[in-house]
Amino acid sequence: MHAGTREEVTVALQAYTAGSVERVLRHAYKLARGRRRRLTVVTQANSIQAHSIWTRIACELSAEYPGVELEDVYPDAMAARMVMEPDSIDVVATTLWIGGTLSDLLGAVVGGIGLIGSCRINPGRRFGLFEPAHGSAPKYTGRNVVSPLATFRALAMLLEYIKEAPSARRIEAAIARAIATGGIRSVSTRGPTRTTEATDAVIACL
Repeated sequence: MHAGTREEVTVALQAYTAGSVERVLRHAYKLARGRRRRLTVVTQANSIQAHSIWTRIACELSAEYPGVELEDVYPDAMAARMVMEPDSIDVVATTLWIGGTLSDLLGAVVGGIGLIGSCRINPGRRFGLFEPAHGSAPKYTGRNVVSPLATFRALAMLLEYIKEAPSARRIEAAIARAIATGGIRSVSTRGPTRTTEATDAVIACL
């Protein structure tokens, strides 16, 4: 309202339904139960009232997952922990805009988003989209300069999702070995190792 004046006011709407939040948190609990049994819910509930539904439903569900430790952390504290104590983090549940920022921060912590796979799934149905976290870059098509590692890690996530965990672990181990032995010299999206070189290095380690 009153655009272009000193009295201009902007308003943003954040809407979350109990059903969708519960569906996401149940999926997060199940993931945590199969990993290190720790779930961190990241919200700004201290200043954004709409976020309180996340912490409230997470607490309500905790009784159904007694083996999973639940904690509630604000985004600034979570950002610091990702840098200082990344090993303390297991499964994180958060909103889209907070998660978008934290995922890029985590990519920087591990050396670049060129190493990060991603997936978008519907927990209630068995389908999803698996892709590199950095998305596509059509302008680099055919130039042999983009790291394939995030794509390989997205493939590992897909394999794990369809209950092919041993194959997923093989891919993860091959990537780690290719980096450790110098076959891949950077994990940035555009490092000194060419696309075909990195691919060959991972295949050789497989």
